[in-house]
Amino acid sequence: MPELPKTVAEVMTRKLVTISKDDTLGKLEDGMIRFRFRHLPVVEDGKLIGVVSHRDLLHASSSFLSNAADKRDEVIHKQPASAIMQREMITIRPTETLVGAASLMWEAKLGCLPVTEEDGTLLGILTEADFIRLFIRLATGNSPPPPPSSRLR
Repeated sequence: MPELPKTVAEVMTRKLVTISKDDTLGKLEDGMIRFRFRHLPVVEDGKLIGVVSHRDLLHASSSFLSNAADKRDEVIHKQPASAIMQREMITIRPTETLVGAASLMWEAKLGCLPVTEEDGTLLGILTEADFIRLFIRLATGNSPPPPPSSRLR
């Protein structure tokens, strides 16, 4: 059985796709669909300044049931990420325990925890998917295959 990781640094995702506060919502939506992400950190000069979630994008979009949804979405998709990004975030340090991180995510109902240094420099992100990947590895002794490419297009 593989050794049980103990810290956030051992499980967090380090290869990140980040966005700028000026990236358009249309670009974010396309990227989230293509790369199958549900959270995108917003970074300025290497520092975390916000997070945009798939839920944030859904709240910003017009309902397909509304009149003129296509025209509204055209305007919405041109808006910058800064218009909807979450500025107040709970973050965690890479040295924190996985049990502490999991408890925090559970209690605060978070889908992700950005991992930062004291000065706000983004180092990684810990997501629900990281915990699922860890479970599969511990249960089977193997790393799971990468998820299938998106068929939503």
